[in-house]
Amino acid sequence: INRDQSRVFNKLVGQYWTDNTTSVYNQSTANQNLQPVPINIEVSVSILTKFQSDMDQILTNFVPYSDPYFIISWTREGMPGLEIRSEVLWNGSLAMTYPTDQVPTQPTRVACDTSFTIKGWLFKADANPVGRIFKIDSNFYSVSGTPTLQNIDYLTDPTTTESFVLSARPQPAFISRYLNVVGASGWVDVYGDMLNYTNAVYISGSPGMFTNTVTVSTFALSPSLSASYPTLTNVVAPLYYSISSDNKVTVNYPAPLTTGIINVIIFNEAGYSSILPNQTY
Repeated sequence: INRDQSRVFNKLVGQYWTDNTTSVYNQSTANQNLQPVPINIEVSVSILTKFQSDMDQILTNFVPYSDPYFIISWTREGMPGLEIRSEVLWNGSLAMTYPTDQVPTQPTRVACDTSFTIKGWLFKADANPVGRIFKIDSNFYSVSGTPTLQNIDYLTDPTTTESFVLSARPQPAFISRYLNVVGASGWVDVYGDMLNYTNAVYISGSPGMFTNTVTVSTFALSPSLSASYPTLTNVVAPLYYSISSDNKVTVNYPAPLTTGIINVIIFNEAGYSSILPNQTY
């Protein structure tokens, strides 16, 4: 086995591969395949037969088709549906040996030595799953003509700049119930946007409203977002929920033990939001 210098690329980052065979997004199927190393595998083959006719049959099975090579088709784990084609090159030589000296103690055989080169690849381990873009910040400038060196200062003036932020985190707007009887559990519909990718729902309440509260580490749910979304304390989790659409999720909540204010907190991979954004406990 040796590296094929003729197929070595420059130092590249590889490629990104996402499984599009299903309609449900799964982050674990979005991988970065690092640039593989091209290798040549040299295979020596010795063919032994008792009769020359058997040898001829074996040779005619591959010699006429090695013009100039034949192909091995294979796939790699983590890259579904992608065919990798490896050339197999015959060296073009058949070293034949015939049984010219025969003795009673040695079987008669016809021998042929040849070799092949398989042009394959050695893949590095996949990098961490490639995440999606969760937030986009854009600045728009109102101009009357083509930007020039003379008006560039005007374009960057905050008074003429409009900022726009697009976020993929849940955006709950309102709920179907604002009052609840003490001691009664039930269901509540949460309406908003970006609710189709909800992966957890929690509630928090005024002191004494709920027991068995927990602390939720956002680092465990989304390590890349832990700095922007601090750990939550004194929340009840996890709640059973049902996603109806991107604009509606139904949440089952436990019975409050006393009066107070309840806050519903919705998580997805981009972060979390709550019905009462300024309410913390």
